Amino acid sequence: MPKVKFLPEAKIELFEAALFYEAQARGLGVDFQQEVERAVTDIRLHPQAWPGLPDGTRRRLLERFPYLSST
Repeated sequence: MPKVKFLPEAKIELFEAALFYEAQARGLGVDFQQEVERAVTDIRLHPQAWPGLPDGTRRRLLERFPYLSST
């Protein structure tokens, strides 16, 4: 199974997003983290399943927490 690596900036963004969601409702940050983990598992099992982008990357959005960075 392919290894998934998060850049340090992405790790910070994920942590901040979990804090944001937790501040909205107790347990929501944990739900967010669990959905990220499920998405990572999907990516590892099916790395070619999502459409390619012009820069050669692929994007797998979360179902319950849809978010696209503007950068």
